[in-house]
Amino acid sequence: MWAVCADEDTDAQDLTLGIEDISDEKVAHLDAMLDATQSSKSAFLKVYGVENLKSLTEDQYQKAKKQLQQKKAKQAKS
Repeated sequence: MWAVCADEDTDAQDLTLGIEDISDEKVAHLDAMLDATQSSKSAFLKVYGVENLKSLTEDQYQKAKKQLQQKKAKQAKS
């Protein structure tokens, strides 16, 4: 009989390293910005491919915040 020793298969775990959900404060901030811009939360979640705001990554949060700030500025000019 041969004994085979191999490392545990963890390749897929490397793909999620450094990816964490955003903080509750950031969720509240986006929620407030969605309300202030009268944006559809369900459409917003669909665009980012998440089920809830908490599931956004930090990069997605930064992009979403910028987009909502631009939308709010555009609305203020109207």
